[in-house]
Amino acid sequence: MRKAYSFIIIASLTIITTLTRVSAEPAVCAATQTYSAIEPLKSQRSFKVLYGTSEDLEAKITNHEAKCDIVISSDEKLPLILIRSGLGDQAHLHAFVRAPLVLWSADPSLLDSKALAVSNKQLRSLAVPKAELTPAGYAATQIVRRSDFPTEYLKGRIYRPDHEFQVLAMVESGNVQAGFLTKPLILGSDGMPKGSYWQVPRDNYPELDYYILLLNNAIPSKEATDLYTFFKDDPAVLRSFQRAGFDKPLH
Repeated sequence: MRKAYSFIIIASLTIITTLTRVSAEPAVCAATQTYSAIEPLKSQRSFKVLYGTSEDLEAKITNHEAKCDIVISSDEKLPLILIRSGLGDQAHLHAFVRAPLVLWSADPSLLDSKALAVSNKQLRSLAVPKAELTPAGYAATQIVRRSDFPTEYLKGRIYRPDHEFQVLAMVESGNVQAGFLTKPLILGSDGMPKGSYWQVPRDNYPELDYYILLLNNAIPSKEATDLYTFFKDDPAVLRSFQRAGFDKPLH
């Protein structure tokens, strides 16, 4: 009788474990900038999402504070760290969208497609993310160093926050007139840009790629692999990212 009970318990646990694995949702850890692109995709696939900066996601993943099957990063640094730590494989790393760089102002009349406010030296203050901390900051720094982007008259009025979210806050609050950040951050809930902006010509700065990586610890593997393929290859995903301000990668 005891053996019969043992068999029933083991069988029951096996069934429960199987059902748990089948019903478990894959988990995506994604850059905060991708929120407006990823959330609409939940109507097509079942998955969980944790949003954060690259630093936050790295800490949570490597310290096992978050379960992530797929990582969508705003730079190549995070996925490479995870690959070197044995949590991912180079074969499952891909650049799948890019973020256009823009100069943005909360003033709807300040900037246009020709950036006349820049060439006419009409800017009163400017925010540029630190070049050493983020790809967007590095790209923006390349722009302000160009001879056709005059800044000498702004001495003492160029501010260098750590990242583009701080630029957004500074410009939204009116503390700074204009600042460099990526296009997804300036779109409202209706998909329309707030204020005014100048989209920096693409050949003037390094590519701002977003990367997707399937982690080696992906469980359940089939669901995670299917979701990874969906993000990487499905045209609906690219359309959602484009509506959120992203573009196709040039390569």
